[in-house]
Amino acid sequence: MKRIIPISILSSIALILFTSALMSDNGRAGATGAPGETTCNTTNCHNTYASNSGGGSITATSSMNNWTYDPLATYTFSVKVARTGNHLFGVGVGILTAVNNNGGTLNITDPMHTQIKTRTISGVTRRNVVHMLNGGSSQDSMTFTFSWTAPDTTAGPLTMYFAGDATNANGQPSGDYVYTGSQVISPSSGNAIGEVSFANPLNIYPNPVSDIINVQFNLPKSENVEIKLYDLAGRMSWSLTKNELSAGENNITVKLPENLSKGIYMIRLESSSANIFRKIMIN
Repeated sequence: MKRIIPISILSSIALILFTSALMSDNGRAGATGAPGETTCNTTNCHNTYASNSGGGSITATSSMNNWTYDPLATYTFSVKVARTGNHLFGVGVGILTAVNNNGGTLNITDPMHTQIKTRTISGVTRRNVVHMLNGGSSQDSMTFTFSWTAPDTTAGPLTMYFAGDATNANGQPSGDYVYTGSQVISPSSGNAIGEVSFANPLNIYPNPVSDIINVQFNLPKSENVEIKLYDLAGRMSWSLTKNELSAGENNITVKLPENLSKGIYMIRLESSSANIFRKIMIN
């Protein structure tokens, strides 16, 4: 015999399941307001009010000097979401290069409140710092902290995109406020591409190059040298180590990997006394 379940009961079950899904949800990647992304008030998340309304705010601070970075340095970030009367807050943060790839590496330092999530946007898997479930529980404001490691080489100006929610904690997407912001992060003037850390320059020829490149430089003492190639997102594409080169002028002939894509790269010469960058074109 078939059992007939009243529609009212089915509706109640559906409501419970829907509410439960919202309550168990935590931060979502791809909602920082970066190019190609949305923010929570333009999706079916928290769209009751216009962005940056209702008297709340979102602010970002860092341990950097004037928002400038050195290659491979790690910095501490804080993003504060505030609105008087709210007691549950959310956050989403991403840092991108000028061509909208991940810039550097976001790191979790407070796993009780934040986590890393990813979302693929325009073919790039973007990494975001987002809140944990109830990780933003705090009266009137919540400050989320994490760290960031700069790219291996100066990848040019980067942009941090950040968004935050000030919610009413009712388990529904209604009645919440969304705040957004962005911050340019520039390479420090002391580490601009092409600067040399000792008197003699790094010469690279030919440039543009197709397969074989000559690297000419001087060393103040005998030491190990490493030559690395990076794409414009700061990802290392190739590395060559030369052990114990002599003091004075050195000339190295390098055959580049055949699978390198055409385009602009940055070549880096690194030793105990040198840290030099140059742009090259591979065609």
